[in-house]
Amino acid sequence: MTIFLCGFMGCGKSTIGQRLAKKLNCPFTDMDSYIEEQTGMRIPEIFEKHGEPYFRDLETEAIRDLAGQPGVIACGGGAMLRDENAKIARENGTVVFLDVPFKICYQRISKTDRPIVQCSTRQELQTLYQKRQGIYCRHSNYRIEAIHKPAQTVQEIIKKLQLQSGNTILEKNKYGIKNDSLYEVIRCHKFLMEFLFCIKKRQDIAVNVKKQDIVVNVYNQREINYGDINREKAV
Repeated sequence: MTIFLCGFMGCGKSTIGQRLAKKLNCPFTDMDSYIEEQTGMRIPEIFEKHGEPYFRDLETEAIRDLAGQPGVIACGGGAMLRDENAKIARENGTVVFLDVPFKICYQRISKTDRPIVQCSTRQELQTLYQKRQGIYCRHSNYRIEAIHKPAQTVQEIIKKLQLQSGNTILEKNKYGIKNDSLYEVIRCHKFLMEFLFCIKKRQDIAVNVKKQDIVVNVYNQREINYGDINREKAV
């Protein structure tokens, strides 16, 4: 699963995204950093040399590249404003809107070198914030009030998405199963019976078949607290 975090500048997408990825044991990507690596230029330089429309096109390319890959993506403040970007993200993952009051966002971004911040007054930024709020809500799957400590916000996201912290979420090739993750989502109707037969004798696995997915939880005492899990036995 790809989790896209969106929201206004300074809402905590990168901070929360890193913590969320660590909790889920999956990769984290900061979209702005990704674009800088791909172009060899810093964001302010891109704006200065090529303008904002060009940068927005780069965001669309980045979303298309990252969509469908397991991980947490911290989007730029304007990345989910385009209908096209939101469509790609929602079709290939889940979009979470981190909703934070403007006052807090402004305190965090007022001293940064973000191009839009540098060329805008506080009032202009607040107007932009208000304009974007409805778009973020419309383009996201979930809205989280990210006004608490990052750790608490991460737990709220996990609860909202009904994810098990400490697990790795991977989509598997229909021809094989890797054993390097604690949580595997395998889209594989064709080999369902073979798969169930292979794990029948393993007593530390709980199998839960939902629609087209085979969800397999492999419990490991060193990484998961059994007290928090309703453990089942495979039959």
